[in-house]
Amino acid sequence: MKNKKTLRLVILFLVLCLTLGTLIVYDNFKIDVTEYAIESVDLPKNFDGFKIVQISDLHNAEFGKNNKKLIDDIKDAKPDVIIFTGDMIDGNRTDIDVTVNFAQKVTQIAPTYFVTGNHEAGIYGQY
Repeated sequence: MKNKKTLRLVILFLVLCLTLGTLIVYDNFKIDVTEYAIESVDLPKNFDGFKIVQISDLHNAEFGKNNKKLIDDIKDAKPDVIIFTGDMIDGNRTDIDVTVNFAQKVTQIAPTYFVTGNHEAGIYGQY
């Protein structure tokens, strides 16, 4: 009886580990889109309909070959400006080419701005 109980606990533990692992991996390789509409009488009229695409924490991930899926999603959003807010690269598995190629393509869509994250800062000795 004790062996069956132990086996059930081990199986339950493995199922939980596999489920959590799958969720973590899936969450790291999906694109999240969150839209906010900001209304303020203090904003100039020029900003009516102004659209900002903010990209963060890619960590060298690719969404489709050469990030085609992500680039297509950005194009579809028709942004007025694109802002990279850090961690485009991963300090543990740096593949600068992935990020550079992505940035080159994205800058053709709209004006693009970049600030470093902790992974960029760590690689370039800013920590």
